Amino acid sequence: MNTEKFIDACRKQKLIDLYDVALGYIMDEVPQDDLDKHNLMVMTIDLLADTLYEEKKFSKAESLAITLKECQPDLYNDTIFSLLPELIYYNLFRNEPSKLGTYLEELSNNPEEDFLLYVHILDVMDAYGKYDIVKKNVAHLISNNIILDKKQIKILKSYLSSIPSNIKDARLLSIRKDFVETCYKYNISTITAENIAEGFFDFFDKEPHGEKKNLVIDEAEFRQYIYRLLDIEFLDTFEYAASILWGAVFIVDMMNSKGLLTQEEFTNNLEVINQTKAFFLVNIPWDAYWRLRFIHTWNKPASISDEEFASESYLFNHTLPLRPKDILGVSILSIFGEKGRNISYYKYLEEEQKLFEENVKTEIEDEYGLNKIKDSMFPYLNYLSGESENEVRPEPFDDNQ
Repeated sequence: MNTEKFIDACRKQKLIDLYDVALGYIMDEVPQDDLDKHNLMVMTIDLLADTLYEEKKFSKAESLAITLKECQPDLYNDTIFSLLPELIYYNLFRNEPSKLGTYLEELSNNPEEDFLLYVHILDVMDAYGKYDIVKKNVAHLISNNIILDKKQIKILKSYLSSIPSNIKDARLLSIRKDFVETCYKYNISTITAENIAEGFFDFFDKEPHGEKKNLVIDEAEFRQYIYRLLDIEFLDTFEYAASILWGAVFIVDMMNSKGLLTQEEFTNNLEVINQTKAFFLVNIPWDAYWRLRFIHTWNKPASISDEEFASESYLFNHTLPLRPKDILGVSILSIFGEKGRNISYYKYLEEEQKLFEENVKTEIEDEYGLNKIKDSMFPYLNYLSGESENEVRPEPFDDNQ
């Protein structure tokens, strides 16, 4: 197969149908002599990888990565940040750590290509309790990499030892210390516990001097804070915001046990966290809840019921097959199902969905006009376009296809 035929196939076929064509081309021809053709292949592989992951074809994506690595190493090196992160998340979800070290090592060969994503992957792996792999990879990278700058090296070193806290409030410092020292009881890594504490207390610790009179969470301010952490424009690194939001329950429990909250304040804080969880889950891709499974590798917070913990765990463990087109025209309540009624923030979901739809319509109308709503850059927003009426229900999920 020559390059011209492949380019012609790219123009005529749906991207998902190009999988076999791409594999054949990769094994047959190496376009090293033409930079334009190489760049076209990089772009095509990036788009194909995105499509495979949207369709939840993880086995095919892995085969694509293996074939590229064996047959076109240059092309593989230029596309690993499209191919490997989702495979890492998937292997973490499946609790199959055998490939994680290899994938992370591949990314660390060129961490400067997308350093923020690389660091995010380290955070996610640590949240799953894979600190040994993270530590080994980071130590090797610091010792052998001469490309990263001093700021990036400093960030990497924070994975090897605790860093001084920026918290000024003495009460918050005390809670942070206790939380980090006892995080093993919750099956939370020290690094992740520090991230949770620093992230959550950054919301409280706003005044340069003195202590606040109370530790009550304001719902509007906390929602805005989580919104900023979400990186709403891209929504591909939302796990960090989730770790702080769900981890905040442990800290509020600790505040309460130390007598720093009245019963009314304690109840308020938990309710605000519940409202914000509903806001968070409505505003991330609904087909990506499986990427939050790390929350249920942690032990249950004291203030969460056994029924809620089990139901939420079911949600995060059984929504992997969902694809963007599966949720066109679907209510978020149907994704939660009957088990969702055991979850304390379930009552807020419908209200948050309505707000979400209103906000999206307003934003798109301002920029494009409502007739362009179906061209949203987020596939999971397409249900707003009304296209769901003609949508064919996809066949049952089969990862081996």
